[in-house]
Amino acid sequence: MVRKAVKTDLKDILDIYESARIYMKNNGNPNQWGDEWPPVHIVEEDINNETLYVIERNDTLCGVMEFHIGEDPSYGILDEGKWHYDSEYATVHRIASNGKEAGIFKEFLDFGKTICKHIRIDTHTDNIIMQNLIEKHEFEKCGRFFSQSKRWWIAYEKIFD
Repeated sequence: MVRKAVKTDLKDILDIYESARIYMKNNGNPNQWGDEWPPVHIVEEDINNETLYVIERNDTLCGVMEFHIGEDPSYGILDEGKWHYDSEYATVHRIASNGKEAGIFKEFLDFGKTICKHIRIDTHTDNIIMQNLIEKHEFEKCGRFFSQSKRWWIAYEKIFD
């Protein structure tokens, strides 16, 4: 079940992000989230803005994603490449699982496309696992952008039928 995150979910959400950071470090991507991303204040902000969603299975949170509709400032202009579509879009950020449940990415996508048919997502250039997952779900690679964190990100988008 996908639902909006609430304040009482905070500890479980932070645990999911910790699991994701450990997984990334152990799989060749130690820099994307480092030791503290996302910080607690960002997670609380996402909850307060009602843009943070969780997947709950058997009374346990096993996935989290930030999902919002509208312009994303980091997606203004790609440094390399270009966006293929200019319709209103939703953005997926900070998506993670607890590492114990399968199908989290697909479940979030199935949910997201019911809200907005045009979805954009990005990932760090070192995150080969996420790149493969995004491409497996037939997102189009649009290019790269350089973020304020001084890192390169690969940008993707997809229009769902």
